[in-house]
Amino acid sequence: MPMYDYYCNTCEHIFEDLNTMANSDKPTKEPCPECSEKTVRRGYFEAPQGGVDFNLTPDSATSGKWSELMNKMKKAQVINRAGKQNIDISTSRTGGRYGCQ
Repeated sequence: MPMYDYYCNTCEHIFEDLNTMANSDKPTKEPCPECSEKTVRRGYFEAPQGGVDFNLTPDSATSGKWSELMNKMKKAQVINRAGKQNIDISTSRTGGRYGCQ
């Protein structure tokens, strides 16, 4: 939900309210919280703020466990169903290709 700014034309009081877009004009029909006059108008809304941590890496998020797991996977032997060590079995297969031919 956006945060809307509201202004009182009489006392120039500025206040904010968190409203849905459907209810954004509701505070304009109510009196000003400062002077109780019904001269409130709506200003602009502020979009919800968010942030991104660009320093976040898989290692910093997992306390170094990510690199340990990747090293284990690199050192692990890949064994096919026949029990033979074969890293890339797709090169020995024949048949159709994916995509345009």
